[in-house]
Amino acid sequence: IINDDDVKGYALSVKQDHIDPDLIFLGTEFGLFYTLDGGKAWSKWTQGVPTVSVMDLAIQKREDDLVLGTHGRSFFVIDDYSGLRNLNEDDFEGGLKFLSASKGVQYTVRRSPSTRFTGNGEYQGENQPYGSAITFLAKLDDKPQKATIEISNGMGEIVRTFKTGIHEGINRVNWSLRYDGNAEPRKPGAPKTEDLPEGRYAIPGTYKASIKYDGEVVSGEITVIPDPKLTLSQNDWATTANFLDHMFALRKVATKAMERIAFAKHDLELIQKMIKDALPSDAQDDNPLKVSEVKTKEILEGLDEIEKYFLIQGLADDQSKHVTAHISSAMSYAGYGGKGNFADSTFTKVTDNAKKAATIAEISLKQALSDLNGFFEEDLADFKASIAGLNLEYLKSNNPLQIPTRD
Repeated sequence: IINDDDVKGYALSVKQDHIDPDLIFLGTEFGLFYTLDGGKAWSKWTQGVPTVSVMDLAIQKREDDLVLGTHGRSFFVIDDYSGLRNLNEDDFEGGLKFLSASKGVQYTVRRSPSTRFTGNGEYQGENQPYGSAITFLAKLDDKPQKATIEISNGMGEIVRTFKTGIHEGINRVNWSLRYDGNAEPRKPGAPKTEDLPEGRYAIPGTYKASIKYDGEVVSGEITVIPDPKLTLSQNDWATTANFLDHMFALRKVATKAMERIAFAKHDLELIQKMIKDALPSDAQDDNPLKVSEVKTKEILEGLDEIEKYFLIQGLADDQSKHVTAHISSAMSYAGYGGKGNFADSTFTKVTDNAKKAATIAEISLKQALSDLNGFFEEDLADFKASIAGLNLEYLKSNNPLQIPTRD
């Protein structure tokens, strides 16, 4: 049954869902329409589908994709429409409702052979986002809102947390099949990172996605599967994941070290300014403030040297010192191509080269932390004691301010 008030144009193609018989798609000369109740009410599909003649429809049953063949605008693919099944009007009156989550396939993206320099001779269509598409229903106020997405592994551990904007009606958010990664080193005065960047990939298995909004939580299951072309065993996946977890743990310690250095330098630069402001213009070299000025400069230079263990700026004089480079090298040998950079990521076993690089990373980090800890426990502690008697004016005590009285 098609109501002329709901559908515009001649009916050109029709396709019924293979699981929910009340879910029907209709192509007309004015676009794509669909019904959730077997044809009692129809709505126009406006998300990503223009007003164009939809001449033919096909359903890819394995992926629950709807393919549209149009006149004049090629074809369109609606990825994983399964969340529309068994919906009714009452569902739109509640708060949150988890609708579906597509399977996440861990595959490697690679450029096609002989396509590095194509000029204008190559057409590249837009792929669906890498990962699992999570579809849910939300009943909200008119103003934009944010929900929290939490991904848990099979042991119930939360492995990924991020926020996403949501709106009234059906929403879709993508989990890129990555765990939480490491935050960037925080600078003095900067707020803490709300969402962590992406980390290492999730291994094949079953995960749970939870959507949290306004005190309500809904959850659903996500299945992560490997690319069928890969020959890795589940043990191979787990071993590589554990290796990368250890590298991320090393990187986290290195990040804390960089933050500690940054905050110490910030405080020392403030002390340096206070000494300069308090130093008389005719001060002799043996003046305590003058001596402390020289010591402050030396301490800052010492921190700069230690910082070189962790930061690479241009061409380095001594590559053996750079902890972060060694950690990144080990991760690269284990297939990790950087946060979100799937074009450079592979899924592989832990190779001997990866193990050697990890050993070098651990040795270099151990040496760097030894120098850092020693510097803070000795040099910096001695410096703090030496300036304790300078009576530098910071957090000064002032007389209370009062309203002036009238004469």
